[in-house]
Formats: sequence, structure tokens, C-alpha cells
Amino acid sequence: MALTWNEQLQKKLIAEHGKKKGLALSNKFEHAFLQAYKSECATDLAATDITHMEQLSDKNPLAISLHLATSPTEYPLHLRLFQWQKAMPLSDILPMLENMGLRTFDENPYSISLSDNQRICISDFSVVYSKASIDLSSFNALLQDAFIHI
Repeated sequence: MALTWNEQLQKKLIAEHGKKKGLALSNKFEHAFLQAYKSECATDLAATDITHMEQLSDKNPLAISLHLATSPTEYPLHLRLFQWQKAMPLSDILPMLENMGLRTFDENPYSISLSDNQRICISDFSVVYSKASIDLSSFNALLQDAFIHI
């Protein structure tokens, strides 16, 4: 019998965080993801997203993640912007990305609602770095720093 998306996510979270924390995260996010998110995002990506979302708070309202798409696509580099409680306007985000050498081709927005009236907005941008090749791990830290300071 095939596992549901939520069961697959729970299994992944337990493997990454151990049984106690994995089950707690699974319960916290069990009803948070809408069907659009589930059909477009694999559970591996959802587990990574949860790690970033768990870092958000009133004092830390923004997190950024760069990753390569797992399936073949015209623009494999994705920038995911995690925003606490409300989304920044695209007219604010796009010039910052452009100034950092990232050309943006599309955005998939997701709204994650937690049971305690907390909301997380995810903006998933398909991007191309126009300067040269990049090291994702070091560029990720630079982007995080730049967005927070701007």
C-alpha cells in the first residue's frame, strides 16, 4: 500500500530529526500544507522547508534557501524566500534579486497556515545567476545576509 504525502513527510521528518522531534514537526505541519503545495513539492523539499520555517519568528522574519530542482526544468536554480506572517511585495523583492545578479523567471507563492494563527509565506523563484557559476552553500549565506540588511 502506498503512503500518503503526509505519511511520507512524517517518515522523512522522523529519519532526519529522530522519532520525538520528527513526530512533533509532523503533527505541527499536518494540516499546514494546501493541496497545491503537496502536488508541486516533494516531501524531501517539504522537510527542508520545515527546517527553514522552524527558524522564523517575530525577531527572525526572513529565511532564504537556494536549491537545484530535482526534476529537469528550463531554470533548475530556485530561490525560496520564507517570510513570517506576511509576504513582501514583489516590487521590493525583484530589484534586490536583480542587483544580486539573479534573473527571475517566475514565482510560485505558497501560504502555510499553522494552527496557532501563524502564517508563513513561501515565494519560490526560478532564477539564473547571471555573473558566473556559484557555490550554492556560500552564496546562500550571502543572500540571507543581504536580504536581512536591506
